[in-house]
Amino acid sequence: MSTIIFTRVEFNYTSPYSEIFSDLSLILDSTWRSGLVGRNGRGKTTFLKLLDGELEPVSGEITNTLSTRYFPGDVPAKGQSTLVVIRNLIAPYDLWESEMARLLELSDPDSLEAYSQLQSQYQDARGYKINGLIEREIQKMGLSREVLDRPFEVLSLGQQTQIQIVSLFLGQPTFALIDEPTNHLDIECRKALGDYLSQQHGFLLVSHDRALLNACTDHIISINRSDVRVNQGNWSTWRDEMEKELLSEARSRSQIESEVKQLQRTAQQRRQGADQKESEKYGNSHADTGFIGHKAAK
Repeated sequence: MSTIIFTRVEFNYTSPYSEIFSDLSLILDSTWRSGLVGRNGRGKTTFLKLLDGELEPVSGEITNTLSTRYFPGDVPAKGQSTLVVIRNLIAPYDLWESEMARLLELSDPDSLEAYSQLQSQYQDARGYKINGLIEREIQKMGLSREVLDRPFEVLSLGQQTQIQIVSLFLGQPTFALIDEPTNHLDIECRKALGDYLSQQHGFLLVSHDRALLNACTDHIISINRSDVRVNQGNWSTWRDEMEKELLSEARSRSQIESEVKQLQRTAQQRRQGADQKESEKYGNSHADTGFIGHKAAK
């Protein structure tokens, strides 16, 4: 288990100036299946890009010992088969294999030593079994084996999305950052994506698809107007907790308003009572003066 730590992070855009985060401190577990929610403009994509290192905080620090993988990203297909594309999204297997073959042909001691080191790296990256792992994972995503033989560029946008998502979780160890993956997915593919992500660990998902967030997340990070919070549970759990909090705030606000109105009524009654006493006081004074004047006239 690893943690991702935000320590007093501040970030703003300058043209035009827009403050996104101020004094943000947060701890995330890298094994969580996290969803990131918030109104448009609150900074969801900015949050992902800060984690990915594409953006740097104005001040503060983000500590993350894991590498990150980001969706969507550029896919250098160039007429290659889907299998070749997904392999090279995970790691440079083809490059490693070519280099190992070249080093073996040289056969001198230095080349053999370099070969041994590269082979160890290749093995650590599961290079000898990666094709089988890819086949297994795409089937979990609801895709057939034959998709791997087709050029990546002829796949539907939805299939391309699914292939890229699978690649995020076959590179180890990483933390996946997934930004709005359902744009090109139909209902069936969205369900397959939710089922697939529910079997994974270690990602942060931005999506407006509530069903997807309910299907695959165990924590929700909410970017609110005044703070950023972490709640355990899926989207529905977070929504229920937020509604309870809003209801409690509304009741407190109503109670305060009621108390203010009561104080205002009490103050008004006191003013009216004081005015009445003052009126009676001056009224009696006029009456006495008239009586005395009448007596003096006699």
